[in-house]
Amino acid sequence: MTVHNDKSSLLNSLKIERKPVGRKPPSPVFYGVAGACVIAIGAAAWFFWPDSRIPVQMVTVEGGVGASGGVNLDASGYVVARRKATLSAKILGKVVELNVEEGQSVKEGDIIARLDDSNYAAALRQARAQVVQAKAAFDNAAPIYDRYRGLKQQNAISTDDVERQRALYDAARTQYAVSQTVVALAQTNQNDTLIRAPFTGVVTD
Repeated sequence: MTVHNDKSSLLNSLKIERKPVGRKPPSPVFYGVAGACVIAIGAAAWFFWPDSRIPVQMVTVEGGVGASGGVNLDASGYVVARRKATLSAKILGKVVELNVEEGQSVKEGDIIARLDDSNYAAALRQARAQVVQAKAAFDNAAPIYDRYRGLKQQNAISTDDVERQRALYDAARTQYAVSQTVVALAQTNQNDTLIRAPFTGVVTD
């Protein structure tokens, strides 16, 4: 029994202890390089990804050393607009006038550009001419209708005569109202050929 234990001890002494196999943990340098890459990728994505930033110009702030022993301050950054607007016309047309350039200041309501309004101007003139005709017809129908009503009260004419004149009066009044609406529509179309600044600001593009 004693001999067997001695052999076991000898065999155990010949065994090679194996440490658990595992990966060597990355060095702090690896973590530093990986972190720098992630930051660089994130910064590039933030810079090139479309957003509401409007880079106008680089701004550098410098402060010299004063009598009190101050230090220099040097900083750079982007000027970002608080609000922006992309201007376009409500209608399609050829641009015939552009009144602004990049970096120019504009006030609210200033005309930025003009579209060709020749067709809309002609339509407006025609509509105004129709208003003049409709108003003349209405001005003529009104006193005639009043006279017919007076004659009817005197039993000088029949009711049918008065009703026919009333129909003519109503038609003239309706035509006058319609012509005024056409003028308003033509005027709106012509106004839409003007592109105006929606607020006071600076043209960036």
